[in-house]
Amino acid sequence: MSSTPRFPTVLVPGFLGGQLSLRPLQEALRQCDVDTHDWPRAPFLYRKPINFHGRHLAEDILKLREKLDEPITLVGWSEGGLVSVSSMMQSIIRVYDNPEEIVCRVITFGTPFHGAWSAELGWLVDPLLRTSIREMRPGSPTLKKQVSFLHKPRAWDFQAIFGTNDLLVRPRQPDLNPAWCHYGPWYHRSPLYDSSLFDLIHRLITDP
Repeated sequence: MSSTPRFPTVLVPGFLGGQLSLRPLQEALRQCDVDTHDWPRAPFLYRKPINFHGRHLAEDILKLREKLDEPITLVGWSEGGLVSVSSMMQSIIRVYDNPEEIVCRVITFGTPFHGAWSAELGWLVDPLLRTSIREMRPGSPTLKKQVSFLHKPRAWDFQAIFGTNDLLVRPRQPDLNPAWCHYGPWYHRSPLYDSSLFDLIHRLITDP
């Protein structure tokens, strides 16, 4: 008989993702008794700035935390990782003296903290769709602020996973502490199918 699910975890999809994109990972975690939750407002296309979506994610996390007995883990894929970190930079940090009691850990996969060269095309797309692509270009102010924030003292845990076969996001992120980073033979779309990636994410969620 399965035990009661623990380790409440909110999954945050990437650009062009949406809730269904993380369903394989969600099902794998549920089989391991991880209490997973979709982000109910996860957009298929991240319009507006990353901090806009981060603020909404923070609001939803605070509401969910009121119903749970344990702090939450955020798992963000690609831009979803930037939105997850943004949520920690906003109301969760500002309102609570001990934000780790709200979110104990943030795990990202394929998140371009050092930027993605494909985001340079944002000057063509953003004026038409009002997306956040330009914020992910190398050296953008948004990325610099996030990395600086992660290096500040904090009680909550941060772990970043990168795929060595990822063609969209370079695997080595020189601005991040190597102690936070994990590497494996994954592609940018590996959260759709790769059991070895699922196993690593599960281990990071359940590690004390």
